[in-house]
Amino acid sequence: WLSTVPDVLEWSESNFYRTPCSSYADYTTLEQIPSVLLRAEYVSSSAQKAPTTTASPSSSGAGFAAFSPFTAQCQKELVVQNMATDAVAFFVRVRLLDPQNATDIAPLFFSDNCITLLPGEQRILVANYEARPGLGCGTLPQIQVESWNSVMSAVE
Repeated sequence: WLSTVPDVLEWSESNFYRTPCSSYADYTTLEQIPSVLLRAEYVSSSAQKAPTTTASPSSSGAGFAAFSPFTAQCQKELVVQNMATDAVAFFVRVRLLDPQNATDIAPLFFSDNCITLLPGEQRILVANYEARPGLGCGTLPQIQVESWNSVMSAVE
C-alpha cells in the first residue's frame, strides 16, 4: 500500500514551522485492503490512590487541607486482536467510553495506539485515566475499537 507517487514539498516556501506541499502521495490502494474483524476485551483493572497534600494551619489557627480533585488513577489492561487470518488490521484505534453517556474518557493515556496488527496477532494495551464521580476504577468503560479496514465495534 505504499504510494508510488511521493509528496512534493515546496522547500523554497518553507519556514520554521511549515513546509507547503504542492502535491500529495497517492494512497488510494489502502482502500483495497481486505476488511478485518477486531476483538477487544479487558485483561485486568486496578486503581492507585492519588497522593494528597496537606497544608499547615494558618497563623489564625484555622487549618485546611488541599486534596487532589480526583481520588485515584485507574489502570485498565485490554487485549486487542485481529481475528482475520489473511489481512492486516491497519491503523487500529482504541477508545474508552463512559458507560453512562457514551462519551470519550479524557484525558486518557494509552501505552500504544494507532497500531497495525498482523493476521491473528493480538496486543495488550494499558490505558490510564483519573477516576471521577460516576466513573470509578471499579467501573469498566465501554471499549470501542476500529481500524482503517474494519467496521467499528463496541464491547460492553
